[in-house]
Amino acid sequence: MATDPAAQVAQLEFVVREQMRHIAELQAKYDALLEEMTKEYGAHAALVAIYSDPTKPDSVRAKAAASALPFEKPKVAAPQQAPVFSLYDYLEAARLKKLKVIEGKPQDEPPAA
Repeated sequence: MATDPAAQVAQLEFVVREQMRHIAELQAKYDALLEEMTKEYGAHAALVAIYSDPTKPDSVRAKAAASALPFEKPKVAAPQQAPVFSLYDYLEAARLKKLKVIEGKPQDEPPAA
């Protein structure tokens, strides 16, 4: 680095300008990527981008995460209950059916012609 303070300041100003230009380019690429992602995947992609961005305030990120959560994790539904099986009812129906067959009155079959 040059020993002249004016030359040092000029060099540092040049470095800062180059860094700012590079940051602006990266920001433009990020904005274009975010726009394409939103077009492709919709509002959910925008929410993911917001809650994934560490530069956003925590309150904004938390709100975006809460809004995106129903699309990422389905609600746990109550387990479906199987119909109750009653052994007594089953055996009683079988007994009555057998009784009707013994009496000569088949329950499900039409009389033979």
